[in-house]
Amino acid sequence: RVVTVTSADGRSEVIEYDRAGNGSVAEKEVSVTATGADGSATNTVTSYNGDGSLRGKTIATTSADGLAHTLAEDLDSDGLADRTTSSVTVVAGDGSLSVLVAKRLL
Repeated sequence: RVVTVTSADGRSEVIEYDRAGNGSVAEKEVSVTATGADGSATNTVTSYNGDGSLRGKTIATTSADGLAHTLAEDLDSDGLADRTTSSVTVVAGDGSLSVLVAKRLL
């Protein structure tokens, strides 16, 4: 069984997973999207185990013009980013696009 609760403005969502169907939450995901003063957007998704301990976390940021993206991932549940991926799209004067992507393990 899956229970999803979304805020009225659509900027936050909580999903609870009851995998055994016994009423006990086995995993929970909390997603929150914030918009910066400059128009950029940041979406943070935090996953928790049934006991409330941290399972993982991702933070995705998109620039206001949509041309730059950054993803930071906590892969081992220690609360710190273990991998980051960044991409920047460059639009040339003739309209052609170049995409630069960088991945880093931390």
